[in-house]
Amino acid sequence: MDVLAIVSDTHANSRLGLCVPSFNLLDGGTYRANRTQRWLWNNWLEFWQEFDALEGRKGAIFNGDMIDGDSKKRSYQTITNNPAEMVDLANLVLLPALDVLDYCVFLKGTPAHVGKSANLEETLARDVTIAELNGENNYAWDNFYGEVGGVVFDIKHHGKLGHKPWTRPNSINALAVELVLAYTKRRERLPDVAIRSHRHLMADSYDNYAVRVIANGCWQMQNEYGHVVSDDLPDISGLIFECENGEYELTKKSYIPGRRKLWTNTP
Repeated sequence: MDVLAIVSDTHANSRLGLCVPSFNLLDGGTYRANRTQRWLWNNWLEFWQEFDALEGRKGAIFNGDMIDGDSKKRSYQTITNNPAEMVDLANLVLLPALDVLDYCVFLKGTPAHVGKSANLEETLARDVTIAELNGENNYAWDNFYGEVGGVVFDIKHHGKLGHKPWTRPNSINALAVELVLAYTKRRERLPDVAIRSHRHLMADSYDNYAVRVIANGCWQMQNEYGHVVSDDLPDISGLIFECENGEYELTKKSYIPGRRKLWTNTP
């Protein structure tokens, strides 16, 4: 049995992203996780504890935007501007995962978050002894086309997704067809499952096409930009595949925040 976790968009260094309870800064002082981050961290620990309880060889795909470097300087919602501290923090965030894994793969995220050529994620991955090279000399992969327990995966960070709940499935259904055509043209084996991230929302084409396409969620709550473009909340989630002899069982782990307190002017 092979067990594969797929997570993305942890956005370590964002004040709305994953963070350890406290983080010592290089020049002194300590950043302490806020209430939102403590909630994310507790769910992150639970996710990896449940993953660790499963039997089999354990791997993970870290599907991009594991660090939020905010290279465009669009927000004040970051913890530090020092790239060394960003990587140190991301390393600490990943420890609960790395402690239970046999191997992992890092995929490149968005340049606005992880820098040109995903330099922050490349640096992060080089610190991880169980990280797999991409066949060249890079630890941060552009995309993953691989077989785990006989199940073939096509995974990369960026993927389209409809902006409205009723249009959300359209993009992944279209991608499913595009992948069938692209792989057929290249005379390559079709993936059983394709995973995309980036949009912080979940969607699934299920068994409607020869390739199942899944949009995975994130580990960052709504930031300043998110409040502008959406009235919906991000999907805090991760995927766990149990693969054997070309068959798989999928568990989608989702975490829903508590309801907002309704303000009222009633005395």
